[in-house]
Amino acid sequence: GKTYNPWTAYGQSKTANMLMALSLAEKLGPDGLVAVSLHPGVIFGTTAADRALGNWEGWSELRVKTQDEGVATHVYGAFHPELKSHNGAYLQDAHVANPWTETVKPWGTSPVEAERLWKLSEKLVGQEFSYE
Repeated sequence: GKTYNPWTAYGQSKTANMLMALSLAEKLGPDGLVAVSLHPGVIFGTTAADRALGNWEGWSELRVKTQDEGVATHVYGAFHPELKSHNGAYLQDAHVANPWTETVKPWGTSPVEAERLWKLSEKLVGQEFSYE
């Protein structure tokens, strides 16, 4: 409790979502599963955390999305056929995010880190899952 930081925990959970999508895409993609993760939009209150972590988003202007804009990336991720060729991708603003210009963090796209998280998850739930 004394060292818990809600914004750090939020960032860790977002990274875990990205890494699990990569693992699912690798393990179940050959069977037809498409797994993606996404950035839903800007949420107030994250600026200080981004600045503390050195993320450029902490110094950029906040742009709040409308409800339609906010759901667009979810709909794109659920239905767009081009995602079959981008399995495991991170989505932003209803497209596959560009890691050079958008909020894709390298630690959330590493296949090595994805596998480490997968193995840790198996250990924590006490079950190994085999996909071949």
